Amino acid sequence: MKAMPRFRCMRPGTNWFVGLLLLVWFSFAHAGPPHLELEVTLDPHTRLFQAKADLTSPTALPQLSLNPLFKVSRAMNTPQRLRIDARAQALMAILRHSLRESVAEPLEAEALAAANGWERQLTRARRAFTRETKLKHPRVLAELSAKTPFNVTELERFADCSSAWFFERLISPRQIDRKVDAMLRGSVAHTTLHRFYAGLPRAVGSDRVEENRLDDALAFLGECLEGALGGVKMEMTELERRELEQSLRRDLEQLVRDEARSPLPLVPRKFEVGFGSERSAPELQRGLDLGDGVTLSGKIDRIDLDPGSARGIVQDYKSGRYGHSAAEIEKELRLQIPLYMLVLRDLVGIEPLGGLYRPLAGERRARGLLRAEAKDDVLPGFVKNDYLEEDAFWAQVEGARDLARGLAQRIREGDVRHDPKGTDGCPAWCDLWRMCRIRRA
Repeated sequence: MKAMPRFRCMRPGTNWFVGLLLLVWFSFAHAGPPHLELEVTLDPHTRLFQAKADLTSPTALPQLSLNPLFKVSRAMNTPQRLRIDARAQALMAILRHSLRESVAEPLEAEALAAANGWERQLTRARRAFTRETKLKHPRVLAELSAKTPFNVTELERFADCSSAWFFERLISPRQIDRKVDAMLRGSVAHTTLHRFYAGLPRAVGSDRVEENRLDDALAFLGECLEGALGGVKMEMTELERRELEQSLRRDLEQLVRDEARSPLPLVPRKFEVGFGSERSAPELQRGLDLGDGVTLSGKIDRIDLDPGSARGIVQDYKSGRYGHSAAEIEKELRLQIPLYMLVLRDLVGIEPLGGLYRPLAGERRARGLLRAEAKDDVLPGFVKNDYLEEDAFWAQVEGARDLARGLAQRIREGDVRHDPKGTDGCPAWCDLWRMCRIRRA
């Protein structure tokens, strides 16, 4: 069995890339140039072949030729055809990677392309990073220009990166095999909490979770979780299902325990309040008017009301470990909580006292945007920097309206850019970079 070499270059810098190219080439071509010395060993534990090589010059690149990798094959009863071997494709993938990460010297890349007839591919690979991203097709622009309403999470995604929005929302690729991921976990958690709070008065006899009835409330929560899991249509192994159930049960039970200890006088009253769609209540179907013919749609997870007045707050569940503070909401261009203040006031008819992100994991510390005037009587106990005075509170809310309207207008114009938020390149966590070709941070 032939060894799979691993090259160690003698000089620092980009020569490791040259070694990587030579690694792929010689591991498949089973040959090495005279100036390379290979020492091959087999690791008895990993069963992987390793090799050391002294690479003293990158001048071997122009000498590489893929002729042995282009094979002429004859299928049964068919004429001859040229087939590009998978090994040649591997080398091309490495070349594209070098251009993306700027790890190979331009001359090295050009020499490799010239030696193997890749000039056209090299030009196309380079053009991907500088191509104009604005959408131009008349049919696409006609569809986008007539778009309304805009979903609040869609606008947040566009603010994160318009190229990510383009591929995620407009191209909309789908996984063939679904996984138990954060999205599925969040969906089951939302369904469970909706059923729990909506059915709590009938099941426990109380509008909110009380410490003296906590055991009954937790038992009812378990029933709601089982029902939500029963509605999942995705096939899961028994291990996946048990892991999902146990982790959600742990997190949701802790949320309910926290609510039982909460000093807030507010009572959960409205759940999964949709607006801006045909499925919404009649008075909410028109959506939130952002101005310039732009309307907003969305769904509020939960609205808690003050029993003694027509005041309340919105709560938005997050499957992660952290919520956004008032400062982070503005800095990170988060739109949900500030725009939900306007929905509460202008569509639902409730005076908004603030909005909270409720993380379902980690420390579960609620953070958000709160009015300072309600701190003492209705909203005690939150982080002090999340309380804003009236002028600052409403300025941030109206600023979110202006931002959302501007993002919607950019979508209507097809204004897609390479503009990941807050980085010099594509962030490491984004899984769409293979499509949009943004340089990685």
